[in-house]
This record gives sequence, C-alpha cells and structure tokens, in this order.
Amino acid sequence: MNVSINQAPRNERERHILSWSEPSLEDANQENHWSVGPLILPISVWSNSTASTKRELFYTGEGLDIRNTAGTPLGDRKLTVTGNTKNCTLPISVIVIHTSLEDKEDQRFLEHWEDVTGLDIEACAITKCRSTCRVRLSGKR
Repeated sequence: MNVSINQAPRNERERHILSWSEPSLEDANQENHWSVGPLILPISVWSNSTASTKRELFYTGEGLDIRNTAGTPLGDRKLTVTGNTKNCTLPISVIVIHTSLEDKEDQRFLEHWEDVTGLDIEACAITKCRSTCRVRLSGKR
C-alpha cells in the first residue's frame, strides 16, 4: 500500500499525519482508510521526497515499517536506550501513545493491527514482540 505524508516539515521535530488506504480484511470490495498522528517521523522517511515519491507500509510484529518501493526500510535503525535496535519506523508503542481511547477509529485501527499481525498489543508492551509477521498490502495512494 502506498503511504502519504502530509507535507515536508520545516524541521525534524515537526509532526506529521500518516495516511493510507488498504483493502479491507472483511470485504475485498471495500477499502479501509487509516490515519495515524500527529507524530514525529524519522528524517529518512521524508527527506529527499517529493509529492510523487512512493512509500510502502508494512505491518510488522513491532509496529509499522515505512519502506521505499524496493522494500528498503526508510526508518532509523539505531540503538535505543535499552541497547536494543529499533527494527521498524513506528513502534506500536508510539502508535498507541498517539491514539485516543475515546476515538472509535483509533481503537478500530489498533484492533486491525492485532488482526493483521496476529499479536496482542498488551502482550507486546510487556514482552518485546519480535515477530517476523509482515503483510504487504497494495492500495491506492
């Protein structure tokens, strides 16, 4: 699926809304439209990009990974405070922080992430999920 990012930021701390569409898991004739944010994206996701730059989104056991059309991850792969390497662009913990318990669409997306990956968000928060579950979905930009 292709991902759109609202606009290039003026600085690397500026927040973005990440939006995409993908085929529905329940009905192949329907599309789900998702939006996450506002959140800070790594500079490698939005630098050197134009309005026509295509990015793809992958669901992983750790969250969401934004990649170029060749499948190369665009997010930072650096050590975290705990000494582990961050293996996806947007860890599920970051996504959860930017969702609202009262917002039905936010909760629907979190349930969707669990359905796609086969993982439980609460369990991932307790034990660092390292699943290799990747789902590549194609959709409109």
